[in-house]
Amino acid sequence: MQREVVELARRQAEICSLFGNPIRVMILWALKQHAMNVSDLASAAHASVQNTSQHLRMMKDRGILTAQREGNTIVYRICAHEDMQGCRLLTLADQFGPVQLAESDGIEPA
Repeated sequence: MQREVVELARRQAEICSLFGNPIRVMILWALKQHAMNVSDLASAAHASVQNTSQHLRMMKDRGILTAQREGNTIVYRICAHEDMQGCRLLTLADQFGPVQLAESDGIEPA
């Protein structure tokens, strides 16, 4: 039991550290609404496509996102990741859209 609790705490800490960047939070919020490609996510996160791609790769590598080719486009979705259950960031996505938050908090495009 102790070992399981420690492992759960480690995984939660890893996920929390991933969302220490506002661009990744806005990507998560945008994807909570529906699947998107990198260009749409860059627009929603007020970031460049290159910068957004780097964030997407990190989120995908940590198992938060999936990427699926649809024709010539790669579409990203939030995984049904058990460690994301109950994540407060996901519930905030229902309250604030990524564009609304970026505009209200003065976050500038990357």
